[in-house]
Amino acid sequence: MKPWKPILLILLAVCLSISGCTSTTPPTDTEKVMLSADCGWQEIEDFGSREGRLVITDSIDGFQESHEFTGIKSPAGGGMVGDTAIFLGRFYPGGAYPMVTFEEMSKSFVTDVEELNWIIETLEKLTFSTVKNTRRETEARVVAEVFKKGKKEPDIYWVCADGIVLKEGEEDGYTCFYESSTPIDYYFISALQLKYEQETHSYFLSCAQITAPEQYRLCISSNTGHRDFTLEEARDLFSGLEGMELAFTEVVNPDPIANLESYLKITEYTSPLEGGENVSRSFYLSPEGRLKIFSKNNLAYFYWNDEQEILDVYWLLESEPVLDYSEFLKLVND
Repeated sequence: MKPWKPILLILLAVCLSISGCTSTTPPTDTEKVMLSADCGWQEIEDFGSREGRLVITDSIDGFQESHEFTGIKSPAGGGMVGDTAIFLGRFYPGGAYPMVTFEEMSKSFVTDVEELNWIIETLEKLTFSTVKNTRRETEARVVAEVFKKGKKEPDIYWVCADGIVLKEGEEDGYTCFYESSTPIDYYFISALQLKYEQETHSYFLSCAQITAPEQYRLCISSNTGHRDFTLEEARDLFSGLEGMELAFTEVVNPDPIANLESYLKITEYTSPLEGGENVSRSFYLSPEGRLKIFSKNNLAYFYWNDEQEILDVYWLLESEPVLDYSEFLKLVND
């Protein structure tokens, strides 16, 4: 027997006699169980208001027409102007008009005096039929609620796509609607509705819902570094968020962000159980700890009578300060 064979056998025996000899070595980053996905920093160039440009494209009876507006930018906040407040809400295709409190409405009140006066004068000069008709509120797209000091209930106007306005009435104990004798500018009031909409949207982080580590990957990038995280690591990172749910307030046509290069990009990649293409959603973390979602959206509304409406607009969803920016930046740079 050659002298090297006993030495090799002894080394093998020692290794096998140690419990967990091969499993105690910590896995490297490449050995972590996570979804295979390409990720990294994505530049956002020229993301801004374009002077508050909004294009509304309507499709009625197979014909399309577009209406363009500028100056459609979310204001800093809503509030009453003098003794009058106006809330503009969109009557969603499912027929579910949002039921919100007066305090919630106040965030979306029309604040520009010229726009408020235009709405008041336009609605107050309308005359309405005294004969009920077959049109109902489900045909409306925008609803205007006019609150006046000293009145307990608002005056409510239901604005249809053709500009005809409906007002609610009652005959023989049943609710009915009366229509205006002349139309108003539906597209302008629709643009104003989007401008003043200050709704809050909720998003759940995917790491709270995904259970298989191989179906998930978290990528965090700065303009100088990048790091990937497993499902378990992501849950630890976001453990301070109750239910891993985030509340975002929408902003229409935001101003360009001056210090975008300081933001961190946080992207969750997930894969369906049955296979298929990966799905991703990106958030941008500001130095103030706010999470933001940027998009150039085409908002699509499909109505009960097969009519369609597309709103082309820049969009920003923004959270309150919820994360420690310095902690996330340190993770990426280490």
